[in-house]
Amino acid sequence: MLGIDIVNLNDPLSQRKDDRALQLIKHSKDISIMHTELYWLLWAAKEAVFKCRREAVNFAPANIPVEIINNDKDILFVSEELNGLFQIEKEFIMAVCSDDLENTKFEIFKKKDRITSGSIRDDILAYFRLNNKIFEVGSDDLHLPVLLPPNEPISISHHLNLGALAYPKYLIE
Repeated sequence: MLGIDIVNLNDPLSQRKDDRALQLIKHSKDISIMHTELYWLLWAAKEAVFKCRREAVNFAPANIPVEIINNDKDILFVSEELNGLFQIEKEFIMAVCSDDLENTKFEIFKKKDRITSGSIRDDILAYFRLNNKIFEVGSDDLHLPVLLPPNEPISISHHLNLGALAYPKYLIE
């Protein structure tokens, strides 16, 4: 399984959060690093983990433990059996996780206009067509996104004018 989340830091609602806001999403087992955007790192990681689990429950970030690790090159995260990584840019924070991160790929889409649920699906199909793959975006029994054929789970996120897709590496090799 795999999950992805993207946070557009240019959204006025994505301003830096104080310690009180951070406490609302923290799990007692969270381990974090010092970072100016710690709230959004935790949020994105927890959202990616939530999507990866593909369960029919409400998102409750305080129920998802995350350990953020700062190694020499990257900022990574772990949540139980799932491993994840961040892409941190001035404009956004993206988190992707999987039970098989080596075989997970992701793509980020940027548009001039706001990305909607429908337009991100169009962007995904165009992305795969550019790679000579013809798929449809469908839903599984829980109404979560899959590529058809081969009925392969994917993860999608969008925020303002940014979109993100996580998919199994084997689909484009």
